[in-house]
Amino acid sequence: MPASLTTCHGQASIPDRPAPPVPEGLSYSLTLPAAPQSPGIARAATRTILRAHGLEGITEASVQVMSELVT
Repeated sequence: MPASLTTCHGQASIPDRPAPPVPEGLSYSLTLPAAPQSPGIARAATRTILRAHGLEGITEASVQVMSELVT
């Protein structure tokens, strides 16, 4: 049987192999209290989630944006 390629988010993937990580496919939510600790919690969660998905390349920019939004 010939190998086939399928498209996922504009990228080709090979069957039986995980698709490369893409930030467009991630969706997480986190409810934080109105407390001084909340920006730190949000930054730590963002780093953990991106690392878990192999997206270390966008971590610093994402953490900065998250911190600004939560602050």
